[in-house]
Amino acid sequence: MSRPPILISELKPDQNVWKIAIRVVDIWDVKERNGQQHIEAILQDAEGNQIQVVTRSRDFEIWKKTLKEMETYIVYNGETMINKMPCKVCDNKYKVFFNRATTVTAVDIPNIPTHSFNFKPFSDFLNGEFCVDRVYDIIGAVQHVVRTQVAGAGKKACVNLTLSDEGGTEIDVTLWEGYANQFMNYAAESGHLILILTHAMCRLSSLNGKLNISNAWSGSKLLLNHDHPQVEEFKTKFLDVNPQQTATQSFSLNSCSQGAIDDRAFSFTKDVISIADMSSLTEDTFCNTVGKTLRFRANPFDWFYELCPTCNKTNQSPGKPFRCNCSENVSAPITKFKIEIEVEHRSKTVNFVFWDKECIPYVGMSAHSLRQLMKKTNEDHPLIYLEHLDHLLGKEFAFRAKYQPYYKQASIVRLTQDEEVRRLIEEVITPAQALLTIAPKEECLKGKAVLFLEETKVVNTPTVDSHSKAATSGAQNWSPDGSIEITPSKRESPTDPIQNQHGPDVLTPKMYATKANRAKSGRNTKMKLT
Repeated sequence: MSRPPILISELKPDQNVWKIAIRVVDIWDVKERNGQQHIEAILQDAEGNQIQVVTRSRDFEIWKKTLKEMETYIVYNGETMINKMPCKVCDNKYKVFFNRATTVTAVDIPNIPTHSFNFKPFSDFLNGEFCVDRVYDIIGAVQHVVRTQVAGAGKKACVNLTLSDEGGTEIDVTLWEGYANQFMNYAAESGHLILILTHAMCRLSSLNGKLNISNAWSGSKLLLNHDHPQVEEFKTKFLDVNPQQTATQSFSLNSCSQGAIDDRAFSFTKDVISIADMSSLTEDTFCNTVGKTLRFRANPFDWFYELCPTCNKTNQSPGKPFRCNCSENVSAPITKFKIEIEVEHRSKTVNFVFWDKECIPYVGMSAHSLRQLMKKTNEDHPLIYLEHLDHLLGKEFAFRAKYQPYYKQASIVRLTQDEEVRRLIEEVITPAQALLTIAPKEECLKGKAVLFLEETKVVNTPTVDSHSKAATSGAQNWSPDGSIEITPSKRESPTDPIQNQHGPDVLTPKMYATKANRAKSGRNTKMKLT
């Protein structure tokens, strides 16, 4: 007589012979450190109970061919044990190990429920209601693309973005490697970009305690505008709560929002240099400044560049296949923004280079998506600037930038439109670099007037207005509470000399290096006002 099937909830550690009717609701490959692979899966029975399954690496090919996602089977035998895995995928305290005695038979069992997502509310993460050894499914509308980084030169592909749930609660998410490339290569024609990330890990940064949600190294699935009833339900709820967000924004990017900008880069006002003084710099210098974008500086180097998806080799002939340093023939390169814009402050101008992370939130789409639009009108040319790029002009920003005298331009590290940050930097520029006073006549040397900066300590310097001093002091001590440093802590380098030079609260260019390695390298020196 055939053994009667049991439910997943009836499995016990002392059992190794049993029979269960299940559906494979999720399955994935796991690459081990020694290079071998094995299969893991989630099984679900007729009552919706789930359990995690692990197979042997020596049986990888067998289970790869046998088990298919969403198919139903009768499973016989296996080892049931306590689940002590560092990343548990369901709430069952047990897991099943498929051993040599395990066998399965494909059978059509329609009464076993199909897969449904178990989304974790964003409020649970923010309230600390999660386990670090548990992975979760999340869903949200992409609000901001904070940063993108292509792979190469020792860096892994990475995307930092902000998701919003149906109630408007936002969390920061990091996508790594293949998931980052998948997101960057995705072109949304119109409407909101609804993102689903399965098996999402949640950690607290060991440096600043900030919540960090990212994909798992194995098992996560990134679904963009996925055709699923739960996605349609989310869209309906999201638009009911956020009716002002229309369905015409590619990538669902809010080009006017400041949530995507990390203002901590401007917390150290001692690096402030006015645009008027930048042209006199003789060495590569990192500095903070303010200014207004005036016009594009059209040049033969175009407003975009193409990269090999494997490394940072650039294509010198955009639109044509090329051979990369990694010995690959690249036919589908990644397109990134690189726009040179003239920035003005008090009638003085300097050219600033806007990169991908600065352009996407204001243009409203990726460079790849913009080129797809240009191809439809037969205007896919690097010297043709579509009106979408005009969203970068006529705006006042505070910049963290690296001025390079060799190129006579500044490469942007960070920018923000936050009025408070701009005011603080402006107040530092005003007393230190604009309001100059002439020394008394008896202190003139060789007929030349001696000019004193208000912040310079000289005995005979006229008294500085107390309000200006207070404003300057407040600017130097000011530091916003928010932070979006959401890359995993293992990728941070607390002993990095550049980071230490600016202090623990400053986002250094090395931490956010996304540029193509075209610029002439220079020393990170600070400007001394004399």
